[in-house]
Amino acid sequence: MRREELGEFHHLTAFAHIPSILQAGILSHDRAAERQQVDISNPDIQNHRRLVTVPGGRRLHEYACLYIHARNAMLFSMKERQDLAVVAVDVGVLDIPGVVVSDRNAGAYMPLFQDPAAGVEALDAAVVRARYWNEQTKQRRQAEVLVPDVIPPDHLLHIYVPTAGAADRLRALTGETECEVLINADLFFAAG
Repeated sequence: MRREELGEFHHLTAFAHIPSILQAGILSHDRAAERQQVDISNPDIQNHRRLVTVPGGRRLHEYACLYIHARNAMLFSMKERQDLAVVAVDVGVLDIPGVVVSDRNAGAYMPLFQDPAAGVEALDAAVVRARYWNEQTKQRRQAEVLVPDVIPPDHLLHIYVPTAGAADRLRALTGETECEVLINADLFFAAG
């Protein structure tokens, strides 16, 4: 895959986190744990991810994690929730020192962790952007960009929600913001 093909990256989160994200950016799992939060993740998966060490010696939970594309198995598993948003992040985060790209879910069996240039090149665009996946492609469909500690708010592009009602609820929570709230039912596996 080429960098020009990427478009944007995605971070899946609960509405409750959006005000903090708009102010302080997207935090690593460890840094976010210091703040009161709504944890949307699977505890068993997080217990495993807690044990993963990325080349260079940092633990996976020391990175703010982004999906190459959020329409994946994790979002599908939570599609019935009414408080989910996908924060779009510009690909310029690849230029932040220490960024790592994984060729699949970073908590999966034997992910390949690489520097941004090699990592993006190693991605299979057909799999990463596939509308559907199977057991063989599921983990690669969840390829990740790992940013040390925090993704600064100036890298945020916009926020996706599935419905107009969700957009209204999120706007009521955040007030006026430069980060536009967009409706994208398809991203959330919902009918238009």
